[in-house]
Amino acid sequence: MDGWNLGGNMLLYSNHETWLMQPTYNQQMFTYTRVFKNWGVINQNCVAEVNNVHYIFGSTDIWKTDGYNQQALGAGKVRDFIFNNLVVNQSWQFFTFYNPRPNEIMFCYVSTDAYCAFPVGGGTGYPGCNRAAVLNLRSGAWYFYDLPYVSFIAQGVGGVNWSYNSFGSETYLQIGSAAYTSFETPSILVPMSVSPQVSGPSVDEDIAPSVNGSSTSSGTSQTVFSAVRTFDRYGSPALFGTLDTVATAPVLIEKGSMDMDDLQDNLRQYKVVKSMYPEGRLWTGSQPLSFTWGTTDYSGSPPPILGNPQTFDGSSLYKLDFNLAGRYLSLVVTYTDFYDFSLTGFDFDFANTGAR
Repeated sequence: MDGWNLGGNMLLYSNHETWLMQPTYNQQMFTYTRVFKNWGVINQNCVAEVNNVHYIFGSTDIWKTDGYNQQALGAGKVRDFIFNNLVVNQSWQFFTFYNPRPNEIMFCYVSTDAYCAFPVGGGTGYPGCNRAAVLNLRSGAWYFYDLPYVSFIAQGVGGVNWSYNSFGSETYLQIGSAAYTSFETPSILVPMSVSPQVSGPSVDEDIAPSVNGSSTSSGTSQTVFSAVRTFDRYGSPALFGTLDTVATAPVLIEKGSMDMDDLQDNLRQYKVVKSMYPEGRLWTGSQPLSFTWGTTDYSGSPPPILGNPQTFDGSSLYKLDFNLAGRYLSLVVTYTDFYDFSLTGFDFDFANTGAR
């Protein structure tokens, strides 16, 4: 059970129910009222509060409540993708985190989905979340992050290079409260995560379950440490240190089974992708985006046949040429650099051919 304060009262969450605990200001002390049935939390640390609204990682859905009403937040495909792939018996590792700068909530969990850059447990059971379903409160959009076996995230100041030993014999009063309160400035706070860090002659994702000790990975002796990593935009002035390229997975955007029926196109007809016009912007000097179209005759299986990828940097090309035909269209967008980019949409030319 997990308890969270809401407007002076306390909401108590179990796996499948929500109760309201209210003070009575007498010998009885508290009263308990069941507020919601079949609405609960999947584990402790799975509730985030934003502006007196609770966002809950539930046992069967992600939802929110103001203490009076509840609303499911996981749209059909998003909910199915999360709950069809999460590892239920690892729910003790799940947690939520509110990141105020982008105004997004991360619902962190252990997933077996095929797109995970970090397989469950590194192949040998190392604990930590490898997936985050992210809800952006500004746009209402859902997206997903790869997590390098993260066990916790909190706001903090990274790279200060201060320790207790660096102060010597100085006391709290000698340092002054300003040194501590300066760390509360929102502009320098960044999400800080705890996850493993591997060192050794052969670093891979097959990490044995060991912390601060020797482990064996693919027949090679390695040392696994608990690492604190900051989580923010690459190049952010609030970040310090070096980029961890192992923990930073590439970007993947995928859209499949496009039948173009929203354009009143005939489902039986083949569509030929001729060209596309991405609407994107990249940092100067960063690697380009890669676009790959694919086609298939059936919406379920086999997987689409992908054509040759085409790259787009936003400055030297405005159009990408393709020549692929199929009843259903698919698009894969990848980005392997670490700088920010924007992709607001795209237009593309296609033509109808015969049907069978």
